[in-house]
Amino acid sequence: MSTETNTTDLDAVEPSPTGSRRALLGKGAMAAAVAATAGLAVSRNASAATGAPLVMGVPLNDSAPGTTDTGLIGGSSLVVTDGKTSGSGSGASLVGASVVGKQTVAARVGTLGSNTGENGFGLWGEHTSTTVAGTGVFGASSNGPGVVARGTVADLEADGSGRLIFTKDAFAGVAPTGTSVVGTLARDVDGSLWYSPKAGTWVKLASVTSAASAGSFHVVAPVRVYDSRLAAPTQGKLSTGQSRVVSIADARNEVSGLVTTANVVPVGATAVVANLTVTETEGELGGFLSVVPGDATALSGSSINWSGPNQNIANGLTAKIAADRTVKVFCGGIPTPRTHFVIDVSGYWI
Repeated sequence: MSTETNTTDLDAVEPSPTGSRRALLGKGAMAAAVAATAGLAVSRNASAATGAPLVMGVPLNDSAPGTTDTGLIGGSSLVVTDGKTSGSGSGASLVGASVVGKQTVAARVGTLGSNTGENGFGLWGEHTSTTVAGTGVFGASSNGPGVVARGTVADLEADGSGRLIFTKDAFAGVAPTGTSVVGTLARDVDGSLWYSPKAGTWVKLASVTSAASAGSFHVVAPVRVYDSRLAAPTQGKLSTGQSRVVSIADARNEVSGLVTTANVVPVGATAVVANLTVTETEGELGGFLSVVPGDATALSGSSINWSGPNQNIANGLTAKIAADRTVKVFCGGIPTPRTHFVIDVSGYWI
């Protein structure tokens, strides 16, 4: 809205017969004062110096030809909504902004920067103070990624300090739990870095200690994870030709078999170091057990052997595990060997 001052009610200014200019100047000054007062009392839309509508980046913005810069003074903001300057600058994210581009139409862009020159930038944001901290560019989303970068050589380049900072931990505990988006990189509360190679799976890339980095061995105090003599989780001897899937994720009570500590072997572990014991064996010719990943379809080699009945034999082994932290135990031998077995875990790889 442009503001105009109505001066029709002012007395006409006429020169005195003697040619005095004092009356002329007096009434002229009064008209100017009224106009100035009206301009202060009524908010005005931005306009060019010529009074014409404001056109960004062309000489019409100024009476002097060749002037192409447009400036906002007095703490003003330029708000454009859906291509029109009738937008509102309200809202926490808009307060204090100098230029705001807003869109309510799907698949549109609020603010666009474009460049076709060599080594140019489509959009540039900078914080120039060397005494106080600030951010050059900030992106936020209430439902989706805060910033999406798309390039040909790389989608994101660290060209200043060369560092990426994960300010917030993504996990409340050391071991990530729950679903994940493939390709996600995040840190936990201890500062360890994790990567999700597939949905629901996390792999530790680095930790606060070098011994706990990706691919390294994690030592734990020996814990019992399975005993076929106990009611929980599955009781009974294993006979030749049979197999049983056993979870090695949790520590169990050595008397009841109930879980005492969950996730002693965390999600993402790929193998364990364990002690396998056979007890109360049967079979005059003995038999053997083969420990393979829980999703295996056949046995592969021997993990422990016994040569007769009523033997108690232990053997250390390194065993690959399935993604759900299970192993499958096969029993073999002739003619009809049977045995109870116990598994204790003392470490894992992740």
